Amino acid sequence: MPRDVAKTFFASTGKVIHQEFGSSETGTIALNLHEDPDLNIESVGTPLANVRVQVIKDRSQGTETIQVKSEGLSIGYLGEKPFLRDWYTTGDIAEIGENGYIYIKGRINRIINIGGMKVNPLEVEKCLLSHPSIKEVMVKGVPHSDFGEVIEALVVRKNTYLNEEELIKFCRSRIALFKVPQIIRFVNTLPKTGLGKTKYNNSEVIS
Repeated sequence: MPRDVAKTFFASTGKVIHQEFGSSETGTIALNLHEDPDLNIESVGTPLANVRVQVIKDRSQGTETIQVKSEGLSIGYLGEKPFLRDWYTTGDIAEIGENGYIYIKGRINRIINIGGMKVNPLEVEKCLLSHPSIKEVMVKGVPHSDFGEVIEALVVRKNTYLNEEELIKFCRSRIALFKVPQIIRFVNTLPKTGLGKTKYNNSEVIS
């Protein structure tokens, strides 16, 4: 849920949009029932009573990922080997705060590798979305002959006055230089799923 949408909804209705975290394989993992709107934007909440959650170090990516164990874990995928009845790795990069709340930081399969330096695209997207002239953004890695990958940002603008030079300068003042997008492409729309989520693995031409 975009921060500005959640804040606008709270300002208009006085109601908090509560986050739920889970997957088809695990069912619901965590729920945020706190009435603090800011905490509901930042965190997906605490694990359900019958769900155990741990965060482990992924040495290959230099990140921490979530593992889940619960009675609600599915048996497996049709026609494939069943899941081990042990800890299930969701593929989410996360932290667990001292208050027990889970904070999702991104997805392992979206990590960008620039000459051995790992970049979480979610961090770059948050930086770009803090610009008042940006409506939506998608950050991804694209192949590069020297570095393996470089960062490309697909940007939906609120107005056409925003240009590439201004946006790069904006990013350089807020994030590390190697995390600044090397390619910025202004587009009219981003590909979406039926649920309205951005399709990060989409291979269609975006205009």
